[in-house]
Parts: sequence; C-alpha cells; structure tokens
Amino acid sequence: MKKIISVLLTAAVSLTLMFGGAASAFAADTSSSATSGTCGADARWSYDTAARVLTISGSGEIYDYSRWSVPWADYREEITKVVIGRGITRIGNHDFDICENIRTAQLPSTLTSIGSSAFGGGLEGDLVLPDSVKTIGYSAFFSCKNLTSLTCNAKTIGDMAFQDCGITKVSFGSSLQSIGGQAFFNCPIRDVTYDGTKAQWDAVSKGTLAFSSSITSAAYHFSSAGSSFADVRSTDYFAEAVRWAVENSVAAGVSSGIFAPNNSCTRAEVVTFMWRAAGSPSSGTYSGFSDVPSGRYYAEAVTWAVNNGIASGTDSRHFSPDRTCTRAEAVSLLWRSAGRPYAGYSGRFSDVSAGAYYASAVSWAVQNNVTSGTSPSSFSPDRTCTRAEIVTLLYRSK
Repeated sequence: MKKIISVLLTAAVSLTLMFGGAASAFAADTSSSATSGTCGADARWSYDTAARVLTISGSGEIYDYSRWSVPWADYREEITKVVIGRGITRIGNHDFDICENIRTAQLPSTLTSIGSSAFGGGLEGDLVLPDSVKTIGYSAFFSCKNLTSLTCNAKTIGDMAFQDCGITKVSFGSSLQSIGGQAFFNCPIRDVTYDGTKAQWDAVSKGTLAFSSSITSAAYHFSSAGSSFADVRSTDYFAEAVRWAVENSVAAGVSSGIFAPNNSCTRAEVVTFMWRAAGSPSSGTYSGFSDVPSGRYYAEAVTWAVNNGIASGTDSRHFSPDRTCTRAEAVSLLWRSAGRPYAGYSGRFSDVSAGAYYASAVSWAVQNNVTSGTSPSSFSPDRTCTRAEIVTLLYRSK
C-alpha cells in the first residue's frame, strides 16, 4: 500500500511540475511584449503604455512593413498618439495602418515622404503637414473620417491618399504637381485654397475622380500678389485673417516682413487687438493696475476692456499683461465683447464642464463658427493661443 501511495505522489508531483511550469512559462511569454526596439537603420521606437503614446526617434527612414508585421502591433488598439522625432525623413508603408485609434500625429520638419497606407482611420481634426513633406503615398490617410481640414505643400499626392476622409477644407502649396486618382473621392470638400493662380491650378495633373463631383460647387481661393509676410502663406488657414487685421490696423508684424503667427499671444496683445477691432474707442477712467503703466501701448485697451466688462484683472492690483492667453480666455473675451449672448451648454466637449466660467462662451463660439474643438470631443481650453489663432478668432467674430 505504501508503495502504491508513493507512486501516486510521485506522479502528482510530476504532473504539477509539468503543467505548473508550462503555465508559468506561458504567462511569462504573454507579459513580455517589447515596448521599444529598432524600426529603421537609424530609427528606434518606444511605447509609453501609461500615456498610450508611440514615439519614433533617430534619423532617416522608418522601415516599410506588411500590415501586421509592425513591431508595435501588440499595442495597435491602445495607441492614441504618435510622435515622430526630428531627424526622421520618411514614414514607411503600413507603419501605422493597423493603429486605428491614433487620434493625433506629431510630425517633424525633417519629414519629406509619407508611404502607402501609412495611417489607419483614427486621425481627427485639422491635419497640417510640414512644408518639408513633398510626397504622399497611395491610401496614406484612407478613410480618416474625422479629419476636417488639410494643409500641405506636397508635390505629389498619391491615388486614394485621402479617399473617404471627412475633409471639408484643403489648402495646397504652389509646388503641387499631381493629385492621384480618387485621392479626395468622397471627401465633402467645400473650400479649396491654392497658393498660385487659377491657371497654375488648372495645370496641376489630376487623376480620374481625384475629387467627387461636389467639388465643382466649392469655394476657390487663389493667390494674387502674395502675402507681405514671409511667414504667412496664402494657403495658411489664418492668411485671410492676417490680411484683414493688417489692413484694418488691428495687428501688425513683429518686424519688417515677419508676422510671427506661431508666437504665443499675451493678455495685453489680445485686448489691444480687440480694442483696435472695435475702432479704438475712448477708454474712460484709467484702470489703475500697478502692472499697466499709463504710457504702455496696451494701457488704453486694458482700461477699455475692464470698464466695459470684457476683461478683469488677475487680482485687484494686477492685470498680468505679459501672461499668455488661453483658448478659454480668448473665447470668453470675445463672448463678453459680443454682449454675452445666451448660448446654453452643449456638453459636446469632455474638457468643458457645465460649471466652467467659459462654458457659455465656448458654446457661443462653436455655434457661430468662430472656432471649433481641437478634436470632435475636446476643446483644449488651457492651450495657449497664438497670434494667428487670435486674429482668426477676431476675424470670424466680426
């Protein structure tokens, strides 16, 4: 009997070691997915699992892959943002095709080419490609239904590159030479800006069904003599607003031939632009803020804004004129300037609560096409406003 029990115990221990060991080995295999590695001769990738951000660093080209062979495939359903570092020159074929939850892509000024089927359908909002990008491959952004606008300076746009995207507005540089077949087919484009003459636009090679038939009713904007600022192209979304601001003495360049559209805008600049847009009215009793000397360029504007309930100080003694202005502050200033019209609370943006001081202002701005979200569900109220954004908001709200 003891011999039988001994045999059974030995067998039980063996089975435990076999299956227990196998289970442990299997668990180790599934939890060891790499979060970094190489993806080009001089390019590396890393994935932040907490932030859900894929970062590509290094230099040169990212390898071409087949659709399911990308090294970050295990995270394809998690990744929401991709950051391509300065030095990378090409996004390869199928690099992010299976990552359909990528909402934003940060692209460097060194990027020159985007390969075929580079992105899946998750990108949203305004897509502004670096001026350095000259080639966009076949189906590169196919079916990104939440993209709303495109700005690019490419020479060649491949077949089906943006087919079935939600793009309503496009801006092309004068270097554009060809648009492939069905490149923008099924895109509800209503506005086309081209940094050249109509004759040059007509000369651009356009493949079969490059656009849907509705393109014939779109509004076209062609360049005339060009912008007086070296850093403002006619294809930029803010070009018309900058021209209006300069022509109406609302804003000027920071130096000869330079507007600096991407510079952050301060509280002093914003109220000054608004005051000028209102016709530089009499400001009334001096505001009295200790950080707003009476001789400064913005003194009258600050006094006007405060006396008319448009702006207030950051405390009883300070206006903080040099502090940068956020998107929430900008739309609030414009809403108050418009008389605080009732707009309700839309609940559209997850980062704008009903109790936020800027909630009604955001609803008003969106309802009146003054601005929109940075994505379908986000407004980014704390993001700093640039000079380009401020003059565009003013232009749209006039």
